[in-house]
Amino acid sequence: MKRKLNQFLWLISGILLIFVGVITMIFPSDTFHVISMIIGIAVLLTGIFNILVYMTAKNTVFGAGWVLIEGIIDCIVAVFLLCGNMIVAEALPFIFAMWIIFTGAARAITAFELKNAGILGWGWLVLTGIAGMVFGFFCFFEPFAAQIAVSILLGVILILEGVISLLLWWYIQKIDL
Repeated sequence: MKRKLNQFLWLISGILLIFVGVITMIFPSDTFHVISMIIGIAVLLTGIFNILVYMTAKNTVFGAGWVLIEGIIDCIVAVFLLCGNMIVAEALPFIFAMWIIFTGAARAITAFELKNAGILGWGWLVLTGIAGMVFGFFCFFEPFAAQIAVSILLGVILILEGVISLLLWWYIQKIDL
């Protein structure tokens, strides 16, 4: 039962992040306020899902401690995004940069734990983790790029995070627990 719940949560998380990423790319002229609200809700739900995954399967999920930390950070980032004030809009590129760098690192570490467990395909998770960290560093060092470029970049990052969640959903099905 716990395994099915974890699979479902990662599946929903992946689909939600991909959906929000596509919406962000379709409407690049939207204000950071609207984008931060939409993304804030998606990040909050992702954080809650990660915390639930940890609580229900902390002894069976690879990198469970990282899943918990990622869930807590996701929830904290979401609270900032949902505040909706000007400071958040100005800090948004830095907030996302730190979030993406951390989640990319967490994915790469999880990939090596999958490698040690003998799971094939772990290299894709390393690549997506590294790609996430590269995108995060780009956001951090170019925080005031044109709004359209930032919206497209955020859309790509969210889609990447969604794909990563779907990869985790797929990997957990391959593990015989």
